[in-house]
Amino acid sequence: MNLGDISNIISFILSDRKPDLVLTAGEFERILHVCQLKQFKRKIGLPEEYQPGTAIPAQVYEISKVITDDLAPFKVIMGGDNPPLNVDDKGEATLPSDFFYPSALTYKYIKESGEIVLREVELLSDKEYNKRLASFVKRPSRKFPVGNICGNKIRFYPYTLKFVDMVYLCVPPKPVYGTSYGKGYQKYDPATSTELLWNDVNIIDIISLFMNELGLNIPSSDLIAYSNQNKQTGI
Repeated sequence: MNLGDISNIISFILSDRKPDLVLTAGEFERILHVCQLKQFKRKIGLPEEYQPGTAIPAQVYEISKVITDDLAPFKVIMGGDNPPLNVDDKGEATLPSDFFYPSALTYKYIKESGEIVLREVELLSDKEYNKRLASFVKRPSRKFPVGNICGNKIRFYPYTLKFVDMVYLCVPPKPVYGTSYGKGYQKYDPATSTELLWNDVNIIDIISLFMNELGLNIPSSDLIAYSNQNKQTGI
């Protein structure tokens, strides 16, 4: 579904449930973006759902193929055919501006034989990072490097890694509902729009969240029915 379809479905529902409510394009974009961020957070794993010693949240990134596939449009790969993460002389690297969640960090370790092998960069909390650097037994090395996120940077040890490959999830781009004028009225224009990257199943969930923002609790089954009605009427 594109933004035109989403807008039509929402307008179709509002005409039935809240006929006096009219949304501007700006309000539509803002609420839709808030709702897709909620869906994004839910798919990664809501931190407020997790308590130490209890089961993990119902949805967590890469816990199942479905969730991994749902979030695939937001996966960014640094390294390989793409530029890697550059590490400066202080062992720090600036995170991409759209960075949200780290999935994997690897480093190309060169053995004495010249063979290059991939080593996982273990991402640690502040406390564990400092603890490991102070450890005589578990002190990080080029063979067993570690990293720690600090604001918009990652600090690495040892400092001499230079380049690190990273896979991360980016923040979903904000939707833009583009319009153009034709036949005397304003209409949806896909050429100037920034679409949601989600598949249709997730978009149904996002529309449900959108309705909740407007004070309407509509089950997904009803939303699918509205979507089918909208297609049949061609509105």
